[in-house]
Amino acid sequence: MATEFAQHFVVSLMGTRFGGNAMSSGYRSAAHLKTLYVLMHRFIRAADDIERAGTGAYSPTLRDNAQDARNKLFNLLAEMPGEETYLALKQLAKEHPEELPALDG
Repeated sequence: MATEFAQHFVVSLMGTRFGGNAMSSGYRSAAHLKTLYVLMHRFIRAADDIERAGTGAYSPTLRDNAQDARNKLFNLLAEMPGEETYLALKQLAKEHPEELPALDG
């Protein structure tokens, strides 16, 4: 039940890749985006993501839209300039609920 609520919440907040409208942008600070991203990862786990690339046409499900919206949270954070964003990304590296892949270089 919590997972389904989280999926509906993040899709309502961020919209869909196919034009669903996003809600207010008042949450778009580095700290809020980081918190939302970590929270959504607890209920919309990357390990359960649906990979549909190269599988032909499909109609996205709530889960497809939720994983896209969760990823949009990170993209918004990563695109924000400033020290607050830098600090939020450093905290995210420590607090992320799933192990992140090592970066080369």
